[in-house]
Amino acid sequence: MKKFFKEFRTEIIVIGLLVIGFGLLASSFSIRKGIQQTTFSIIRQTGPALKRAFDSVINYILSLSILDIVGWILILAGILYIYGRIRYRYRHNPRWEASICPRCESSIKRVHRNLIDRLLAKTLMPTARRYRCTNPECNWGGLRHQRYHIPRVRVDEINRNQQTPLPD
Repeated sequence: MKKFFKEFRTEIIVIGLLVIGFGLLASSFSIRKGIQQTTFSIIRQTGPALKRAFDSVINYILSLSILDIVGWILILAGILYIYGRIRYRYRHNPRWEASICPRCESSIKRVHRNLIDRLLAKTLMPTARRYRCTNPECNWGGLRHQRYHIPRVRVDEINRNQQTPLPD
């Protein structure tokens, strides 16, 4: 039963949302009226807060001097430069390309990435993969990148391509 819910989780959620949607459409007018009033009251209450926040940002921008603007530009340029250098060093440093464990020089194998690894892959390290040492005494784990992707080829395709026709 657990396997069923795991396999069809998305479909079950969509069916649940459809049932709720049809229930809201078929319900009496008072429920729709209550939801509508609640939504409008939330919008009315957040409207002034958003206006105050927007006014504060505009007032801050208008109060900036030339030195403040130059300072913000320098800070932004410095952050972008550091970001670029981190990506450059990651992509061009042979340390990140190693296919053996840096501690014990055993082989390493790929394992599932965690949330932080996935965030790094979206920002700084687009080709990052998590690896773990196969030596149980070492148990090293870390990130490496794949510079070149080698597509997997089935053995029967290799054999078929290597067969040469017999001479007549």
